Amino acid sequence: MPTPVDSILIENIKMTLKDVVVQVGHAQNVKGPARTSYYKMGTLLLASLVEAVLHDIIKCAMANDSNLARKVQKKDLKKIHPLPSTALGTSKNLFICEEVFEDFKLDKTTLLGSMNTFAKKTGLINKSQFNRIDSIRIKRNEIHLQGRPSTSRSFTLRHIRSTSKILEELANVRMNH
Repeated sequence: MPTPVDSILIENIKMTLKDVVVQVGHAQNVKGPARTSYYKMGTLLLASLVEAVLHDIIKCAMANDSNLARKVQKKDLKKIHPLPSTALGTSKNLFICEEVFEDFKLDKTTLLGSMNTFAKKTGLINKSQFNRIDSIRIKRNEIHLQGRPSTSRSFTLRHIRSTSKILEELANVRMNH
């Protein structure tokens, strides 16, 4: 039986969807850069919904399978002991390290890219969904001006539709968890 969705999350989703409808409605009434700005805002709002629903899918899956977080571990190196740089003829700091593995951690600040990778590796989403969510993540990150590859302002109704489609698919995935 699927895990119930948090009522606050449901209300936040409803309010955000209404905001998207408003943005798309405004976009239909203007032309040029203003239209792009409305589509941009709608796309960003939908991306936040994709992120929230994916987070909820993972949270529910982890609640139903206590070993799920161990299936996707992050490899890191832990410094054990410094080596004397003078003895090795270098001025660099060298260390003996131990390889350590950390289970996937989900919290309110877990990045969309990390959640997307985890969901794909654990079979919560398929490769096509993973690729489309990653495209949404990249498009959403264009909000960061320093990360833009160009001065292009290309947000369109197509972005709204494609983001809405993956959101619908994720909602169906969520209903099964």
